[in-house]
Amino acid sequence: MRSTKDMCKAEKTNVIKYMTTTITYQNNKM
Repeated sequence: MRSTKDMCKAEKTNVIKYMTTTITYQNNKM
């Protein structure tokens, strides 16, 4: 099992990746 800290780190990375993708997508739409 992975520690909670690792899970937190992965979650943060996913959120950042998601935000970046969303911003890029919106910029491309304009």
